[in-house]
Amino acid sequence: MPRQTLPQIRSLFFTPANDRRKMERVFDFGADAVNLDLEDAVLISEKPAARALLRETLDRRTASTKPRIVVRINAPSLGLVDADLDAAVHPRVFAVQITKVQSPDEVRMVDERISRLEAARGIPAGTIKLISSIDSPFLVLNLADYVRSSKRFYCVIIGGADYAVSIGLRASSSQIESLWARSYGVLVCRDAGLAPPLHPCNFNLDNVEEYEALITSGKQLGFQGAIALHPKQVAIAQRVFSPTDAEIVQARELMREFQAMQAKGAGTLKTASGEFIDYAIVAWAEEILARVE
Repeated sequence: MPRQTLPQIRSLFFTPANDRRKMERVFDFGADAVNLDLEDAVLISEKPAARALLRETLDRRTASTKPRIVVRINAPSLGLVDADLDAAVHPRVFAVQITKVQSPDEVRMVDERISRLEAARGIPAGTIKLISSIDSPFLVLNLADYVRSSKRFYCVIIGGADYAVSIGLRASSSQIESLWARSYGVLVCRDAGLAPPLHPCNFNLDNVEEYEALITSGKQLGFQGAIALHPKQVAIAQRVFSPTDAEIVQARELMREFQAMQAKGAGTLKTASGEFIDYAIVAWAEEILARVE
């Protein structure tokens, strides 16, 4: 899928799939996508009930188109993939999130089982995308090959607590420990034609200033959006990862200047304000205006 046609997810709002009250309300907070979590948020003993509630919720949402729905399944090593996918493969699901993956073979296994379920349930092949947590040095160092192990890949999530632990650290408020991995992830995803990565959140849900500072730095690295664990984080992520009014005005003015430049047969232009316009600047303006559309 060409990068320009990929949908943007500014906020991915997580909720445990075994909590009926939260599962009923998660769709109402304005997130671009919600993550119905069968993994860390659900005790092993609660997972069968969570799958049943997930199926019930998806059936109820069939007529809705927003927000997009992502389902996080358990690590392949736990042997729960078949049961999780049986609940998660549904026409209303945009993507399945995989986590704690130990090899590309596990991705291919998940891909093949999704394909089987799509065929059995009359869902067009390839409808359900994959999102993967990148939570180990192995996945970071093999990322270019890893994201090409399935055509279903939509994007990845890089950094956060699991990644910090994997390199012997605790996630900091600035997440400086994953800076290289996060920057590298943006480059790999762009090169592979995926949507840009999603940024991990902070873990002090009361510190909204820290959250905004963290995800704003992620936007500057090239991330498309961020994880949200609380409704008040959703609104911040939606705002941070939307073009600002100033960016929209600037992009429109740049396009007007560029069209005038083309009419004169010029390849570059210095505007009245002294700004230099060439095709790279125009590509930025086009992307901003595409997001507005």
